[in-house]
Amino acid sequence: MLCTKCQRQVICMVYQLGQEDSRIKQMLSQMNRCEQRQLVKSH
Repeated sequence: MLCTKCQRQVICMVYQLGQEDSRIKQMLSQMNRCEQRQLVKSH
């Protein structure tokens, strides 16, 4: 799964619509992990 700002925006929009779903939360946690990996690589 690619970690892009665009995907995070889409997930944020879904949250704003009030359609919280376990899959969305799973995607968020995966993206957070992926972003952490990118931060580690950039340092």
